[in-house]
Amino acid sequence: MTTVLPTTTEHRFLTVLFCDMMDSSGQLFRLGPEAFETVLTAYRHVAFEQIRRHGGHVARVIGDGIVATFGWPRAGGRDAQSAVTCALEIGAQLERLGEQTGPALEVCPAARMAVETGWVLIGEIGPRNEAEHDGIIGQAPNIAARLQQVARRNGVVVGEGTLPLLRDGFVTEPAETDHLNLPAPIRAAHILGHAHREDPLGRLRALARTPLVDREAEMRSLRQGWRAAAGGQGRMVLLSGEAGMGKSRLLTGFTETLDPEPHGIVAMFCAEHMADSPLHPLIAPVAAALNLSAHTPAEEIAARAAEFVAALGLPRDQAGTALAALLGAPLPANAPSATEIRRWTFDALLAWFDTLAAQGPLLALVEDLHWADASLLEFLRLLGNRISQKRLLLVATHRPEIMPDWPDWPHLMRIALGSLPSDACHAIAASVAGELDEITRTAIVERAEGVPLFVEEFTRALADRSTPDGRLPGSISQLLLSRLDSLGPARGAAQLAAVFGSQVTTGLLAELSDVDRGSFEELAARLVDSGVMARRHVGDEVVLEFRHALLAQAAYQALPTAGRRAAHRRIAERLVRAGRNSIVIEPEVLGRHLELADDAAAATVQFRRAAESALAAGAFVEAERHARRAIRLAEALTDETRPRAILSARILLGEALIATLGYANEQVLAVFEQATEVAFALGEARELLPVLRGLTAFYQVRGPLHRALELGARMLHLARQEGDELLLAEAERRQGWCQLCRGQLVPARALLDGALARVGGAEPALVAAAPVDTSVMALANLSLLAWFVEGDDAARRRACLTVDHATVSSRPIGTAYGLGIAAIVHQLAGDAGDAHRLALRAGDIASARGIVYWSALAQVLLGWAETMSGKTESGLNRLRAGIAGYRRTQGEILRPYALILLAEALEGSGRQDEALVALDEAEQVSETIEARMYIPLLGWVRGRLLARIGDPRAAAILAASRIAAEGQGAGALAGRILRTSESLPARCLHPIESA
Repeated sequence: MTTVLPTTTEHRFLTVLFCDMMDSSGQLFRLGPEAFETVLTAYRHVAFEQIRRHGGHVARVIGDGIVATFGWPRAGGRDAQSAVTCALEIGAQLERLGEQTGPALEVCPAARMAVETGWVLIGEIGPRNEAEHDGIIGQAPNIAARLQQVARRNGVVVGEGTLPLLRDGFVTEPAETDHLNLPAPIRAAHILGHAHREDPLGRLRALARTPLVDREAEMRSLRQGWRAAAGGQGRMVLLSGEAGMGKSRLLTGFTETLDPEPHGIVAMFCAEHMADSPLHPLIAPVAAALNLSAHTPAEEIAARAAEFVAALGLPRDQAGTALAALLGAPLPANAPSATEIRRWTFDALLAWFDTLAAQGPLLALVEDLHWADASLLEFLRLLGNRISQKRLLLVATHRPEIMPDWPDWPHLMRIALGSLPSDACHAIAASVAGELDEITRTAIVERAEGVPLFVEEFTRALADRSTPDGRLPGSISQLLLSRLDSLGPARGAAQLAAVFGSQVTTGLLAELSDVDRGSFEELAARLVDSGVMARRHVGDEVVLEFRHALLAQAAYQALPTAGRRAAHRRIAERLVRAGRNSIVIEPEVLGRHLELADDAAAATVQFRRAAESALAAGAFVEAERHARRAIRLAEALTDETRPRAILSARILLGEALIATLGYANEQVLAVFEQATEVAFALGEARELLPVLRGLTAFYQVRGPLHRALELGARMLHLARQEGDELLLAEAERRQGWCQLCRGQLVPARALLDGALARVGGAEPALVAAAPVDTSVMALANLSLLAWFVEGDDAARRRACLTVDHATVSSRPIGTAYGLGIAAIVHQLAGDAGDAHRLALRAGDIASARGIVYWSALAQVLLGWAETMSGKTESGLNRLRAGIAGYRRTQGEILRPYALILLAEALEGSGRQDEALVALDEAEQVSETIEARMYIPLLGWVRGRLLARIGDPRAAAILAASRIAAEGQGAGALAGRILRTSESLPARCLHPIESA
């Protein structure tokens, strides 16, 4: 089968064991080459045997120096523990070898060993014809090589990268490293042996560092099983769960709650590298039962095995020989056949379990049943057939993709561990590092997706700052890579899928896999059957999706940088071809692959397209993200395309920020000013027009308005030069709005009518493609102008027309703008119900799209409407919150209007002094930003309020306001003020209500 994703190196978090023979040079000189070769061979045999036995890989041998890797080429999930155990065993075997030294071995070899863990680049390193196989580049092998210098005779030292991974499984003693030639100080420790050596559950207890949370139902099931077994009704429990889901932690918690009455425990631990060793998990508990040690001679093993089976009522010769062979003793010359040995072994083991269960309740645990050898599975099946009448509870843990082929016995229980809820994950994170803030813990919980081990390790890594940015914590990486490594040839397909992301269609994956269709189907089936990925249908496509996002990340980060880039390049080329065939490919997807393929120029084009699409769809947060990515990529360019790429991306960012922050936010100004510098450098009018649009919008809303008029005039001039009717219409509309706000109503109407006419005469397709909805905005502005000039009825008609156009607009900002201004017009015309309805619609659209400006204004209007319906306090609270939200956008142009509404609401609740303060603030803002349209309106409102409290200044203020309105051409407003003056003294009318 062709390699799916050919790579010669990988990034791995692995453990390195460095083993160095002591005094090798001296021995060589004293013994001579031939005698020394015998000593060296014995030393290597011990080391190689133990490295293989514990799942390691001999990566390099340099004379008497041996470099072994644990976690490469297969990750085991507990690689650091395996390496340290291996080193301890090498030391013990060399000591034992010394006791047996005879004429064939003149000198007993001894070694110093060191273990360190970290991220490395490993594989075939160097030119193709001169490559170093299993070459390793990284700190871990170098540190291990130096640390071995401080190890004791046949002893082990571990570095600070390994120590946290050992948890509480080993007894340690600090090691002195100050004299070592290391670039930085390092913490290290001597390993004195296994902790809890006499405790069969010591390995489980070493893993229990966090509280057991939210597993009450599963715990009850285990206790029920134990009570039934203790009463003579044996049970078997299959406890399944994904890696890291807490199966071992649950078992530890369960054993801690068992009744204090005497009970037996047999613990069996399966390991992937021992999956071909028959009954290997039973060797340790049987050896403990026979009180054997690693140094027990074969003759003694055979004798104790014979006595043991005799006590079980079995024949010493047959059963004793079989059990001794299981424990490592050689078979005698007259040994039974292999079939008989197997039968007697099973008989002895079954009899032993029967005896233990007869003596008292027995708990038998099998860890990682998915790595069990065939003989152990067969033995457990036999045990399961006879367990129902015994005082025995057998609990076996396994991953859900591996289901033992056992009968569905009545006494068999199945417990599946699912993901933990977020509150339980928060509890785990708090127990590991309570000092982390809530935001950080929440991010950890979301990323861990309910897997308790991932919560623990992510939290620990952040608290200790022990993980490089962007990488998974090493312990998680090892665990996930052990799953990926078990895929065999399908591992490459998983890595290629990870380059796509968390999911990929089978069609795309098959095309890029470079294997025939039949082979690919086998690979895909393996990915699904293993539980690494899931298959689902999306329309006509079949999609493969990683069951856990971290599996995709582990697969991806193992790839070397060059391999990733090449894969992303192939995917990008394939997506481009698909786009040419009318298949819709999201530009941000293509842009991501181009970026990771190190093609910044092409990537920035795609992210600009993505920002444009998001803006058109009203997805402003996404548009901002895509635009920022385009800017970052464009700034990395070095050719002549750089200025235009930066300019267009900044313009897109500015337009997105207008929605997410508001027209007048300082960040909006900064972005457009930066774009202005680039546009001037290019020296082309066309490049400056969209920049002027953004700057004009800023000053229209923020003030001063004369600055907006200046920029708008320049926009008009450039639009005329370009001969673009739609740009000209937009410029006229902006100038018309500025003139309206400045109180210049006659020129404002001419400009707005002209803009509307230009849009009406343009091609519909061009209008639909324009970045702003000029017609809706012009209609909205004209409806407000009509209230000042023509009166309520005309204003209502124009507002209704605005609503009709805004409702069918394809631009969310245009829709929110049209509905919001129409709501203001209806409020001014005294239509509280219609104002409330339109404000609610505008607010819903603005909130859904993240348009903060109109969302805040909607709250102002809704709060006012509440006060008018009698809900004074809640309405005032909402109104003030709306004003505060509007101020956060740094907008000013509609703040005087919002303050007028606040003043009216305050007056209605009898708070005249506060109302006058609000009007003072409104006048100050109007003067500062040059919004003179508010002058007569504010005078009218103030005069009405003063008349209500009997202040003699009311008449003069109303008279001055009427004159100001007439001077602006606001005939309708002047008429209202006149009628108010004529009615003095009269009961206070609605301040902005037609008399």
